[in-house]
Amino acid sequence: MKAKGKKAGYRPEQLEEMVVPVRNRPVQIVLAAFALSATTMGLMTALAHPVSAGQRGLGLVQLLGMLGVALWIGGYVLGFWIFSRRTSREALDDAAQAPFRGPASIAEQVTDADKVAGQLRRAWVARAAAWGIGPVICLLSLQAAIQGNLAKDSAVITTGILPMASYAVLLWITWPTRSRLLEVLRKAYGVSAK
Repeated sequence: MKAKGKKAGYRPEQLEEMVVPVRNRPVQIVLAAFALSATTMGLMTALAHPVSAGQRGLGLVQLLGMLGVALWIGGYVLGFWIFSRRTSREALDDAAQAPFRGPASIAEQVTDADKVAGQLRRAWVARAAAWGIGPVICLLSLQAAIQGNLAKDSAVITTGILPMASYAVLLWITWPTRSRLLEVLRKAYGVSAK
């Protein structure tokens, strides 16, 4: 175990050890669950139908739409901020030096690579969660509009669908592949590729 406060230095092969598939798979499963729930919300929205012939709930639709868009924009910024803080060299070093928080039966086998990989997983999940809050509320706005027979307005539909579509694209382009995880580590530790 390194002394508290000491900066860790890793060789390129040590960084590559931190991003082996067994360490990446958990975050990919969690992000796939986020994507699946976004898809399910989209399908539920597509299957929604008006519950009355008259138009109802315009105030709720507008409130949810504005709140969703505000959280979408704020969550986007917050997601990047959280990610940059959690993947900084200091945060990764702190994770490597921290005591293992898990079953005592495996604590003896845990390496710094395991701890750093866990920190990367938490950073990826926190960013995806921050990005997803606003789009979910926007889709709820669209569901309320459909049920209130208000979905004939293209602005309502766009406000509901555009944030969720952008969330799906962001998940896709930031998917935690081995190379992306390795790039984050190299940037944090100032290590160039082999």
